[in-house]
Amino acid sequence: QGRQKKYLSQIIIILIIAILLNFISFYFIKRRKESFAFASLITAVIWFIMCFVEFKNIRGNNNELILLIVSAILFLVAGIYIENAFVGFAMYTVGVIVISFLLCKKSFIDFINVGLGFFNKIMNVFVKGK
Repeated sequence: QGRQKKYLSQIIIILIIAILLNFISFYFIKRRKESFAFASLITAVIWFIMCFVEFKNIRGNNNELILLIVSAILFLVAGIYIENAFVGFAMYTVGVIVISFLLCKKSFIDFINVGLGFFNKIMNVFVKGK
């Protein structure tokens, strides 16, 4: 019960932070939809740090931390410096896939295998009616 209360209070705090950051970024920094994306990224980083501090028994390795940092940098570069949203999305997606494969090869392959298994099950339902 005590841990649930603490977790609920953390969620409420992060929700308040998210609302404030979205408000501040949109109304005081730039009145563009990208402001919401930037505020959401900052909120996710704060949430990550809060969880990192709270759950000391669950830690990622250095490669996972590097993956998070590089993904955030790619997100910002794609959102700020690339005018075409489709090109930015494609660059970000390819970048995250490549860096995920390089840094977390086993997890990446496991993820692909699970996705392929799920896809095969869906196809069996539609093709064979099973």
